[in-house]
Amino acid sequence: MGATAFVHNRLMELRNAGGAILLISEDLDELLKMSDRIAVMYLGQVVELGPRDAVWHRTLHPYTRALMAAAPSSHPANRRLPRIG
Repeated sequence: MGATAFVHNRLMELRNAGGAILLISEDLDELLKMSDRIAVMYLGQVVELGPRDAVWHRTLHPYTRALMAAAPSSHPANRRLPRIG
């Protein structure tokens, strides 16, 4: 087991045991797996905050949409927005 998988598994164990985790990441696939709530920051300000599924499926802020469109995804179901620009 690689170091990344080890850390991921330990964090999931903590989360499943009722622990709280603040995960700061640009890896949207990982955020979707591990998060109950997501906050998106732009220029030091939270521009979108809410339950994971609400933020993922009903993005409100243009930066959130651009961030999602720019992120590579290994899961075809998560590739939902065309690239901007």
